[in-house]
Amino acid sequence: MTREPETSIKHSLLRVGNGVAIALISLSMVAQCIGFVITLSGESGSENTGLVIIFSSLRFAIVPGMLCAFAKFLANAIRFFKNSEAKFNTAIFLVITLWPGILYLSLTLNSGGPMPNPVASEISESEQFLAGRDWAKENLVTKRADCPGSQDFIRGCMSYIEARRREQSLAGSDWAKQRRPAKASECKGPLHFVIGCMTYFRQYLAKPKPAEQHRFEGMTTAECKVEVNANFEALKEEFMENGNPRGAAVMQRKRWQPELAKCEQYDRWAESNFMPKAYERLEALLSKMKAGGIVTDEQKASALQDFTEMSKVRDQPYRDAYLGKAEEYFARLRGDYKEPVQIFPRISCEEYQQKINEMIKLDTDRVAAMRALKRPDGVVTNSAEHQKLNQQRIDMLWDWKYFTDGAKAAKCEIESLLEK
Repeated sequence: MTREPETSIKHSLLRVGNGVAIALISLSMVAQCIGFVITLSGESGSENTGLVIIFSSLRFAIVPGMLCAFAKFLANAIRFFKNSEAKFNTAIFLVITLWPGILYLSLTLNSGGPMPNPVASEISESEQFLAGRDWAKENLVTKRADCPGSQDFIRGCMSYIEARRREQSLAGSDWAKQRRPAKASECKGPLHFVIGCMTYFRQYLAKPKPAEQHRFEGMTTAECKVEVNANFEALKEEFMENGNPRGAAVMQRKRWQPELAKCEQYDRWAESNFMPKAYERLEALLSKMKAGGIVTDEQKASALQDFTEMSKVRDQPYRDAYLGKAEEYFARLRGDYKEPVQIFPRISCEEYQQKINEMIKLDTDRVAAMRALKRPDGVVTNSAEHQKLNQQRIDMLWDWKYFTDGAKAAKCEIESLLEK
């Protein structure tokens, strides 16, 4: 009984060791397959630089992985005749052990010659390689498509391009580290400088949205579009630089445009939620000041924050009315405010009631139309029409408040106003 914990620890260590071995074997096979693809296509880091980077990162696992596979093969081969599961494992690890030979044979059959070493090809410096590198440096080449000549010349040309890209990326990262930009869109300059800067920003400088903040709160539609465009413009330029205009077009259609469409929600949320609440907060603060109350520092800071955010909202009646109230608030703070006469339409209570009823009916009809455009699963069938109707509801908010306040000022009893 006393040996059970020791046995459990032993089994745990064996499982961990087996997991590490399987991981090394998997990485080894992936690295070999990538090396095979690079060599078969004759790119060697020029046309598909991403594969070369991945290969360079994983090639450390090739030899340890093959040694682990060979050890697993021997261990299963010893149990071959006693354990049916060992027979299957023996076959699997035999194939893995022979994998380099299988790839070598495949390349030989495809190319009619021996399989070159992609690592050796990557670092070899033949006369053509050096000539290509010097030519790219002299001509300030930035794209693989601009590199002419033999494969070695192109590799030399690409080696300069890659070195230049890494240099710019590091410079962009250093700039972001020193300047600490508040937004990714502040990263400006050559493409790879921007990429390095943006990468550093996302990793170390980007601040998560506060938990209490709504998904579409914290910026305006215009600000959102600036950030989205900055990101995707860099991605598009990278696609084009790598000679992949089709990838750029697909990215623009499937990712860029949908993200820009989401940006519209920032202004819509502000108009439907923030705008009326900010107006109510300012009215309450003004009422307190009119009654002789003292505005606290906390209330001043909150009002200033509301004013800053409201100033960003696109022009519309509710915003204009708020800014007018804000002028009164700041004037009262300074002590130089003169009370104006508030003017409402000079119409009868029946006309007020009729005007409000018209707006209630318009809003009800628009809500019904918006619901009709939404399927049971929540998907909107015509987003453009849905957005148009929602914007019409937002645009009517101030008129509704204006006539309601006018009716109250005229001491009219508006029938069923709250229910409607």
